[in-house]
Amino acid sequence: MQFLGAFGGSLFNDAGDAVAFDDGTGEAALQYMIDLIEDGSADFDLRGTEGQPSPYQRGEVALQLVGSAAWPLLAQETPELVTEERMGIFVTPGVAGEEPSLLLGGTLISLGENATNPELALDFVKHMFSPDNLVSASKLTGNAPSITEVPDDPDLAANRFSTFLTDNLDYADVAEGGSPAWMEVREVIGPQVESAVTGAQTPAESISNIKSAAEDAIARL
Repeated sequence: MQFLGAFGGSLFNDAGDAVAFDDGTGEAALQYMIDLIEDGSADFDLRGTEGQPSPYQRGEVALQLVGSAAWPLLAQETPELVTEERMGIFVTPGVAGEEPSLLLGGTLISLGENATNPELALDFVKHMFSPDNLVSASKLTGNAPSITEVPDDPDLAANRFSTFLTDNLDYADVAEGGSPAWMEVREVIGPQVESAVTGAQTPAESISNIKSAAEDAIARL
């Protein structure tokens, strides 16, 4: 999705009832990944393993896509690598005149339709989204707060990823979701992307397969 945004694409239309990645941007993003692997700029087999130092920490890569949640672990395990002198941070550049692209994610808290005590549940949601609690959660998880007006906190300010993300929210033009069908579609994307970048099928075939799965899911809404 990060590269899809860099090519100016999106997953779904504004209404969420039709795919939008079949306009050439999805195929272009996959081809870009393939080109990076073929020219030696990237290695598909070089991946991070949960619970183990990342390829960046091991000195195996010069560039790595990361989210703000990676900061607490990086800062704790390898503080010498996260200084301004050792680590540069930038938004993924756009392609062919497109704006830079920042992937916007997050954790959703919502009120269930069949909640036994909806008033109490809503009070809890509001409590979780109070500025002080957002700061506490961000310090623990590394994720940037979901609102920009939060109390100053030195520990939160030390998270260079979170601060950078907040300063560049104008570029956050791509995100997971966009349709009620997304939770079903997301399970299809990973295997289809892997099939394309490993040469098992063409980018066009992968996009077609993802589109077919998405349209089937949308049709069942």
